[in-house]
Amino acid sequence: MVTFSDKTIVLIVGNEVDGVDENLLNSCNQVIEIPQFGTKHSFNVSVSTGITLWEIFNKINE
Repeated sequence: MVTFSDKTIVLIVGNEVDGVDENLLNSCNQVIEIPQFGTKHSFNVSVSTGITLWEIFNKINE
């Protein structure tokens, strides 16, 4: 959990097989999906987390 500008961000990640439970997704304010090209259907969860944290870091520091 990260707090900045009086806002709290909670990043929830799921694994490549099961993802995140639908009930949890429905309670989220925002859901993101990383666009991909080619034959792979998902990034490794650690790669996805790194990409997302980098984007959050960049938005905080704009």
